[in-house]
Amino acid sequence: LNVIGADLQALGVTSENIKAGLLLEADFIGNTENYALNASIKKGVAVFDGEQYQMGDIDITSKIDTLKTEVTIHSDFLTGNLMSNATPKSINTSITQYFKNYLQDSPKVVSQTDSLTLKMDLKLTPNPILTKVFFRDIEQLDSISARANFNAATKSLVSELNVPYLRYKGITLDSLNFSINGDGTYLNFKTGLTNLLADPVHIGKTYLEGTLENKELLLDFISYNGNEKVAHIASK
Repeated sequence: LNVIGADLQALGVTSENIKAGLLLEADFIGNTENYALNASIKKGVAVFDGEQYQMGDIDITSKIDTLKTEVTIHSDFLTGNLMSNATPKSINTSITQYFKNYLQDSPKVVSQTDSLTLKMDLKLTPNPILTKVFFRDIEQLDSISARANFNAATKSLVSELNVPYLRYKGITLDSLNFSINGDGTYLNFKTGLTNLLADPVHIGKTYLEGTLENKELLLDFISYNGNEKVAHIASK
């Protein structure tokens, strides 16, 4: 499929007058439950305000059947993969039940045959076509990364999101981190940032940590002004 001069504004994709072009090649083999899909986007370009921006090549490979889910993407701005030994429906069911078990009086016992595992690793790297065409309110952005590992049999969950630096419409966010970790009986989440500046508001190092165990949620909030602790709230 060769797209030339597509009007994204007329198509309702964007509110700005942006023209786009690309060459799409795709191979699909199988059916809706068992398939392999390989897609490649080349010669991607966007024209905005008289300037031309290159997208770079995008390669996507995926294979989904009753035994596994495998998705990989490579591009200038987004790279990553998701690997599991189960279908997308089974992944959703297993992870949903995992969180429900922390709140139920009688948690659902994980079957010894439930060997579902999942591993995800994503990285978003800003480039001009993102920051100058589609997300122009982003003034500065460092690479964003997200990782997750889940094992149903061992009831283990390890996940993390990192946003090193973001400046959006004059608002500056420095070193935002978020994580969720659990072992089936104890669930912990943490989020924190080094600095948030949204004139006239200026928030220094701030952390929020929560733990969920035996259906009880404990929260701990701490905020600093320089090295001085200005707020500390603990709740149960």
